[in-house]
Amino acid sequence: MSDLYFRESPIKIGEGASKSWSCKLDAFDGSAVTLSGSITTTAYKNGSGNDIVADLDTGSASVSGNVLTTQTFSGWDAGNEYVIAWYCLINGVQDLVGKMKVVVESDKE
Repeated sequence: MSDLYFRESPIKIGEGASKSWSCKLDAFDGSAVTLSGSITTTAYKNGSGNDIVADLDTGSASVSGNVLTTQTFSGWDAGNEYVIAWYCLINGVQDLVGKMKVVVESDKE
């Protein structure tokens, strides 16, 4: 369902931070959205083709109704950008729930 997105915006974070997020997913047309099933997470650093999610996450993501709660992420390298994406069943169809860009700043700045 290509019309289902949560807001993407670059998020700035310090290199020593541990962070998780909760994201509410709504359809533009106002129809009901239900997230279910197992969640697949991918993470890429500076546009590389290597999925490095195992180097960053702790725990697992979860869904309830139309809310995705992400796993906790840490181990960010300053001066880099990461793109993290989550996939699960959306109204019974495997699809991209959403993605976000994380910009990591040095703690010394």
